[in-house]
Amino acid sequence: MALPVVQNPEGWYRYDRLSGVAVSEVSGQLYLYGMDGRLVRMGYGQVSTLGLPTGIYVLKSMDNPHRYAKILVE
Repeated sequence: MALPVVQNPEGWYRYDRLSGVAVSEVSGQLYLYGMDGRLVRMGYGQVSTLGLPTGIYVLKSMDNPHRYAKILVE
């Protein structure tokens, strides 16, 4: 079951905390940033958060960089 992200008002992203996978509704290259602005991971269509330290991360799409989601990794 896909669980909601912390901030995702328009529904462009889904995040499943159980599997640790973030998926974009918009296909393309995804970037996962730490709250310090550092690029942590990249993926095409989806990004895994498994193995990352607890915290809040920002997920952005190359196709729509103004659309982002904040993801809480526990």
